[in-house]
Amino acid sequence: MKRWSPLVLLLALSCAPVQAQSVGARNQFKQGRGAFSSGEWSKAQRFFEAAIKEDATYIDAHYMLGVTFLAEKDYDKAETKLRYVIGLDRSFTPAYQYLGQTLLEQKKYDEARKVYTAMLKEPGQAAAAEYCMGIVDYSERKLDSAEKHWERARLLDKEDARSRNNLGVLHAVQGHHQKALGYFSEAVRMKPENSGYLVNRIQELIELKQLDVARNELDRLLSRPSNDQQSAGYRGAALKFKLAGEWAKCLNAVERSLKEEPDNTSSLMLQGEALEHLGKKEEALKAYTEAADSDPNQAEAAAAVKRLGALVKPKGDAAGPGADSKPAPAAAGKADPKAAPTPSPSPGKPEPKATPAPPSRAETRPAPASR
Repeated sequence: MKRWSPLVLLLALSCAPVQAQSVGARNQFKQGRGAFSSGEWSKAQRFFEAAIKEDATYIDAHYMLGVTFLAEKDYDKAETKLRYVIGLDRSFTPAYQYLGQTLLEQKKYDEARKVYTAMLKEPGQAAAAEYCMGIVDYSERKLDSAEKHWERARLLDKEDARSRNNLGVLHAVQGHHQKALGYFSEAVRMKPENSGYLVNRIQELIELKQLDVARNELDRLLSRPSNDQQSAGYRGAALKFKLAGEWAKCLNAVERSLKEEPDNTSSLMLQGEALEHLGKKEEALKAYTEAADSDPNQAEAAAAVKRLGALVKPKGDAAGPGADSKPAPAAAGKADPKAAPTPSPSPGKPEPKATPAPPSRAETRPAPASR
């Protein structure tokens, strides 16, 4: 799962308790939120800066400006602004979460861990901090440590569905499909409206050959409104075509899913599988390579890259002496003898969506905690 999926989780932002702000500042802030929700980062930035100019103490405007810089991948400005917000109010925990994400996107793992350790000390934030520290460890491929953090988050917050989803991803990428199914099932029970969790559960049912149950669950998923988490819906449709052996239709559906979430590991794996069945080995190798890059913990992606890399000749081989020949992509992570495509980080996991993409099946974005 590529570190983070597109900035979806960022739309569910929490803000500070309502304070007395001027009408003008509040209006600028409201317009900034609207622009942010539409993905108009530059426009949002201008509104938040105007709100701050109107009222320099408007902490929510400072916070949203920092998150906007993060959306624009202006990491230096995002880090400076989010640290400023924490300096104004050390209990403003959403700022810790996005500051950590800013550092994670730059692979500054130790610095991100320090931020979440500080967050852990804030009253009532232990579960969210443990969840975030699990993301750091998963990103560094420290799966045992990530599991401990998510288990602690799960025990601290009995309604924490995202840690359960991520535990499912963690076990799925290691091939522990029965355990993964248990965690995904818990996440679905807690958040039955979350289509991403449901499709993760369905993928594990398929792995475990519980196909009748999987088909029933797919019918339930595909009966939901078309605007409900479209990426998961398209992925569900692709799985239904896969079970029917209709690989061209499967490919079409999964490519629509990837337009919504380009870095979803499960979708990339399914794309590779469909291309392979259609005899398009070079394109399949590219999809598996992207999946392995998206989540280096995904052993099945690495195995598929290794297997197909031995079969697909680099371009230029047939051109004779002097031709440029690019080596086949190297396998990422530990190869698993089994090369079957798996769901988003296997079943699409640590909650990325942002999401932190899941990616991918996992929710890897430290989603904002409510104050």
